[in-house]
Amino acid sequence: MNSGEFQIRSCTARRAKTKLIISNGSERGDYVDCMTMQRSFASPHDGVQLMKTYYPSDPRWNSAMKISRAHPNPASTYAWDHDYDDYWPLDFEVHDGACERQLRQIKSIGADVHLTLTLDMSLTDEELTAIFTRLGNYGTVYLRINHEANGRWFRHHKLHSRKELSDFFVRCHELARRHAPNIRTVFSLSADIFVGDQTHSVVRQEQAHLQSSELREALALADYWSLDKYVSLNWGWPHTHPTASSNYFNGSVETWWRLVEETYLLMIYANGGVMKPLFLHEFNSDSDVVGESRQAAAITEVYRRLQQSDLPWLEGICFYQYCDEGGLGLLRGRDGGYTATESMSAYGEVLRQAAPQLCPADSAWEHTHFSFGWQSSTAIKGVALRVPQTVRRFTNRFEMPVYLVEQNRWTLLDAQEATSIEGSSVQLFIPPTMARDRLRYVTTVHNVEARLADMFSAG
Repeated sequence: MNSGEFQIRSCTARRAKTKLIISNGSERGDYVDCMTMQRSFASPHDGVQLMKTYYPSDPRWNSAMKISRAHPNPASTYAWDHDYDDYWPLDFEVHDGACERQLRQIKSIGADVHLTLTLDMSLTDEELTAIFTRLGNYGTVYLRINHEANGRWFRHHKLHSRKELSDFFVRCHELARRHAPNIRTVFSLSADIFVGDQTHSVVRQEQAHLQSSELREALALADYWSLDKYVSLNWGWPHTHPTASSNYFNGSVETWWRLVEETYLLMIYANGGVMKPLFLHEFNSDSDVVGESRQAAAITEVYRRLQQSDLPWLEGICFYQYCDEGGLGLLRGRDGGYTATESMSAYGEVLRQAAPQLCPADSAWEHTHFSFGWQSSTAIKGVALRVPQTVRRFTNRFEMPVYLVEQNRWTLLDAQEATSIEGSSVQLFIPPTMARDRLRYVTTVHNVEARLADMFSAG
């Protein structure tokens, strides 16, 4: 096919509203290959959140699996009845371990890394620096350290005072700033702790523990703030069910939003009136409590509200999570035995409506080479193509994944993978790639017209 039949223009894409993030793997569910996950949707995510723990000095520590599987305890009556938190382990000491593979996969779909990490607070500066330096290889990393600091359920709550939590966060922040400046520290509270106040009173400062002697120094120093707030939640999972216990709460989207706003205002007040950008790193409505239809309705309503609002202070919202053994997943199941829930289509529609905005250049690209760029979801550069009407197929002949966009539908294709196309106008973008263990945000394609012409065919 003659490359001269193609019309090529540069094209930019960016997310204009609140960043959309998804959790992939936790104490409640499996991590699913990010390429597989992203193919479920017609629009890219801005971030993917991993949830890991690191307690290497604990005699029951297992670097290959979470503690509930490594050391099952039939007498356990609560999700956090273990020697350390029941997340999958941070396994940086393993060559090409699961964590590093997952971090590479997150970047390969164009997402930023959001890492929730519960850390043994006895770790030395040298051990912490080693972790942060490794994370520094993966671009901007939003690091949520010993999260939900006003809670009482994780090991860092049980073994340490809140002042000690704050001091440890400050130590981590300063080490990360010194050794891995692309890490952004995230100070996290749980707004679910205020569920007893959902109807009758405002959020109380003593429950947030932001007094000067407790968490305020971490609040002031962090790069970002984060809140966890569910519309409904069975917090007794997997040991109790709402029909047989009181270990759950239920609410409305209106109440959910009010508690988010009140808690955020409380954080601003405790920080001397200075606001910082906010993430909602755990949001969902639990189908174990409300059923799948009401879960899907709550998801639709929350994201509709965010899309229709102007909220420059809300940096991002994270849907928790892709795959879950209980009622918080778009997929439900374990170890590959997954079924899609009603929320899968609802969340997919949310992403479709919030797809990045495309802006093709006015004039054609007149140069021999082209540099694709993907610094973040707010700074993407690719090409807009008009192809002959006889073209019906695209084959990715690059050595890395690409997004092919047609009618604002983003299709993620691996190397040598093909897809059909219907129209004559498409866009093409290349996410970051790993080259010699270094992250590369720019991919330069020489003889770009000829290279692309070879990827389009009549069928």
